[in-house]
Amino acid sequence: MNPENDFFIGWQNEMPFDFRKIIRYSTIIIFVLTLTAAAVLPYYHSRYDNGKFELNKITSLTGFLRVHPVPMLEYISGKDSAGFDVYQSVLLVSPGKFGADKILHEYSDLQSMDNKPIRIDGHLIYAHEHTVLEIKKIERVDSMSSVPSVVMPIIPIGKVQLKGEIADPKCLLGVMKPGEGKVHRDCAIRCLSGGITPVFHVQDGKGDHEYYLLVDKDFNPIQDQLIPYVADQVELCGTLSRWGSWYILSPDPGAIRRLNTYHLPDVTWCK
Repeated sequence: MNPENDFFIGWQNEMPFDFRKIIRYSTIIIFVLTLTAAAVLPYYHSRYDNGKFELNKITSLTGFLRVHPVPMLEYISGKDSAGFDVYQSVLLVSPGKFGADKILHEYSDLQSMDNKPIRIDGHLIYAHEHTVLEIKKIERVDSMSSVPSVVMPIIPIGKVQLKGEIADPKCLLGVMKPGEGKVHRDCAIRCLSGGITPVFHVQDGKGDHEYYLLVDKDFNPIQDQLIPYVADQVELCGTLSRWGSWYILSPDPGAIRRLNTYHLPDVTWCK
């Protein structure tokens, strides 16, 4: 048979040799490419960040609930070199794309729980020395007499001008990879719309990361004003404060500038 005239129909008893050869080689090549992709893609996926989400592990933390300006659990994580207690502040969120208020309201009035001892079981999410706890179960603690409740003061630092990205901390710190950038925009918008406190993620030239919780100048939620800028690289001006182990940034919504030169909004420049 002339190879140039080979023709095969599925109900024929025998496939022409040239057809069998092409299929054999194609199968081998596809198999090798599949194995290569299976080995290489996870490597590049792991390079997005070092964030962790302990989905299959429940952690129990006992500490003091802080309601304002954002829901936090403050607990003692250990001792420093001088033997003093080290307090760590863990940002609280609900399961799914919701802030902590959603699940906290199901247990009790929020204000009556403020600064009260509490035990929370949940899934830890963490990266770069910052931690989020996804709440699964809450229990009031009758007494923590051995641990004094020290109300965390909000310490003003001053005006700052920063460049970075507005994102939701739950996905950014480990639930999603990547949890930032335009591929994550729709998810981040839904998380912030559900009440999760937004963060401003800044990475300097050395590769160091910092996360700033975003609230307005009166330390109230500001999600609605920030949603149009989610997942864009932006420059903003604002007032910086320190609250426990987190920075709090109150940006001026009129002084947020996209760094994408093709889409610059009218802004008020930083003074």
